Amino acid sequence: MKKSSADEIDLKIIELLIKNSRISFREISKALKVGIATVSRRIKNLEENGIIKQYTTIVDHAKLGKKCLLCCFIRVKSGSNIEILSQQISQFDEVQNICYIAGDFELSIIGNCTDQEKAMKFIAELSKLPDIDRIVPHTVFKQFK
Repeated sequence: MKKSSADEIDLKIIELLIKNSRISFREISKALKVGIATVSRRIKNLEENGIIKQYTTIVDHAKLGKKCLLCCFIRVKSGSNIEILSQQISQFDEVQNICYIAGDFELSIIGNCTDQEKAMKFIAELSKLPDIDRIVPHTVFKQFK
């Protein structure tokens, strides 16, 4: 039977992986004072149970020429399918993240554009989607985490 929750050691492993997804089993083993086989088994269980879904990289988009980070809040038209709309929005290259949220808006997206002109074009293209009622874009000055 698969383990369905994480204990204290699992949470510490997760914390270390969040800080550095490339950390070795040996380094985790040393930090937590447990065996490498224990770390390996626990990570495998966390992956199999869907607690760890993927390993990712934090990219400095500005160094890749994408200097305009946007946070947009989207109000969806009544009766629209949010899942389908989210799939449509995710097709835009600029979109980094989409979240279904509570409050005055249903969706929030994070997008990266090379400059403000491209950001305006991106927002204009988003506005053409028939299920979007309103977009409130915000420029991000600095990202902390």
